[in-house]
Amino acid sequence: MKIKIDNQVVRMDILDKKSSINKQGIMVLANIMQESINGILDKRNKQQSQNLSEQFKDFKNDMMEKFNILTFA
Repeated sequence: MKIKIDNQVVRMDILDKKSSINKQGIMVLANIMQESINGILDKRNKQQSQNLSEQFKDFKNDMMEKFNILTFA
């Protein structure tokens, strides 16, 4: 019985961590989207587009790394 409870606690901890990662990811995406919209409205230069592209790549890599850590932990 204790083992089942311990396993359930571990699962709940993993779900809590995944939820936190998702919340963080949503906030980062919202910021990137806002910058994209501002860039389109302001018709900013090519440098702005490159910066946004890098932010998307960094975001993707960060999220994949965090989920992989939880998956293989």
